[in-house]
Amino acid sequence: ARALTGGYSQVDALLDAFVEPQRFAALPPCPGTWQAAAQEFLVVSTQEGKVASAPGYELARSLRSFVSLEAFVSVGDQLARTVDVFTQAASIVLVHADAAVVTEDAAALRRLEQSGDFFTLAVEYPYQTRESLLASAVGTPTATRVPLPASASATGSVHSLSSGGHSASFVIDTTPSSPTLRRPERRPPRVARPALRPSGLSVPFVGTAGRLARMARVGA
Repeated sequence: ARALTGGYSQVDALLDAFVEPQRFAALPPCPGTWQAAAQEFLVVSTQEGKVASAPGYELARSLRSFVSLEAFVSVGDQLARTVDVFTQAASIVLVHADAAVVTEDAAALRRLEQSGDFFTLAVEYPYQTRESLLASAVGTPTATRVPLPASASATGSVHSLSSGGHSASFVIDTTPSSPTLRRPERRPPRVARPALRPSGLSVPFVGTAGRLARMARVGA
């Protein structure tokens, strides 16, 4: 702000009003002609992920009109897509006596931002397989297709995996999958059991009547 007004800012004027009344009285009633050109560059993120590096910050610090950088996302942080003023990635202040320099520097930052190279994102894997763990420990594995031996299945292919002096072979089954038809289970037919009736009675041999009839038969 001092570069724009020629030596004072709003904060300076506020303090002078209470501490140095003479200096405050000497200030002009309103700012005059700007003494320099300035621009606040707000970084818009079109990507999301974990930040591995920030080439855009390095470029901003190397510009001729660079004054300050307020980074809202640093290396190791999670970068989100910019959808409003609260999700911008950074704020860069450019000030220079020549307005053409400020315009040129802002255009360089915008080109890097639109190309997606302002930030470098780390590659994250949702899971790790045995091969990826082996690669991270001993180097990058290389897979090679080898002829199918006689001992292997006729519907598969043999591959070999080598990395850092270690090697392994495995067979990939290429048999097309087909649905398995299941034969319905056979159950024996249900046979109705005749109701037991005591001799001389026309009611079923159940309940209290059945018990009484059974006792009568036993007594006879």
